[in-house]
Amino acid sequence: MADYNVVDPKSVFRGLTYGQWVAVWYNNLLSVEPDVVYRGGNGMAFLRGNVQYQTTDYQKGMDAKQEDAKQEAFYSSIKERRIRIHQDMAVFVPVITSQFLIGDEYQGVVLNDELALRAAARRDTVNGGQIAARIKKYNSDTMTPLVRDRDRDRDLNDFYIETPLFPVTVPKGSTYIGTRGTTIAPGVYQALVAGIFVILDNFQKGLYRIAFSGRGVGNYLTKSEYDLRVYEDRARLDDVSGGAVPGEIGYVDPLDFVGKWKDKGSEK
Repeated sequence: MADYNVVDPKSVFRGLTYGQWVAVWYNNLLSVEPDVVYRGGNGMAFLRGNVQYQTTDYQKGMDAKQEDAKQEAFYSSIKERRIRIHQDMAVFVPVITSQFLIGDEYQGVVLNDELALRAAARRDTVNGGQIAARIKKYNSDTMTPLVRDRDRDRDLNDFYIETPLFPVTVPKGSTYIGTRGTTIAPGVYQALVAGIFVILDNFQKGLYRIAFSGRGVGNYLTKSEYDLRVYEDRARLDDVSGGAVPGEIGYVDPLDFVGKWKDKGSEK
């Protein structure tokens, strides 16, 4: 049995498409507590990845300043900072992303409409460099590709997603303020996001490590690692269709509203 399932990027998952889930993720990212992964009890654990990416070109040497820059490009949430979920929660992995708001400027052009946002987001993503995402279960030998489907010749590129134009709220106290290349103030904006996103669900019980990275346009680099502890527990409703134990103290039949049936030919 596989340790987890990869949700097909063309499917509707729990009522939302991938693009709609990206919009939910982005609003969560801009919230006051983006690292609180639990939303709606047993729903989705949003990994935020490294939004404080580094654009320093550290390929031209390895002096102390460049080493510091390399560390800043790295986000780690492992060991004591691991994420804990139950088996009926899904995990949202943002491998590499490009986010734009109406009014942003990209390569000297002000983005004033959806088409401009979409073109910029697509260029900023597909013109990037290498991308990678791997996973390892505790005590396994090696990390394996997060997307494993050689029979269908599928890789991370099949998980390229573009959202529709959607509203995003930046609250006061958003921890995202100051991490973008341009100034962003609290308020409501129209946004568009493109990138590589993977949703995972149906995890088997255990401890996992997920790592992902990507190179964007120019010197953009982002790297992230997460530990994920999955507990063997699922949210279940109490199905009493078979009735409770007769005489149980305090028991009330939930179907006691059903009228008495007397079959004396009245149905004729």
